[in-house]
Amino acid sequence: KPGFKEILIKPETAACGWAKGQAPTPHGIVAIDWKIENKKLRIDIKAPSGIPLRIEALGKTWRKVGGGVHNVSLPLSGRGLSRKGAEPNEH
Repeated sequence: KPGFKEILIKPETAACGWAKGQAPTPHGIVAIDWKIENKKLRIDIKAPSGIPLRIEALGKTWRKVGGGVHNVSLPLSGRGLSRKGAEPNEH
């Protein structure tokens, strides 16, 4: 959203098996590192506190979280994607 009122984390996994990067915001650096391993999409996020994050991956909006450090693991296939409202595993 404008003014970094919310940051969308949306890895595009079709073209490659991993990516990482960072972007400056007026609130601080947002860093993302994602990769596909063991039939899961693993997303590591570090964002300034006070900025809501929306995680969209694999065609779903998984959850909204606050800033900070987040390690999310999403199943690529199987029952984890078929359950309506399924939550990712966060470590």
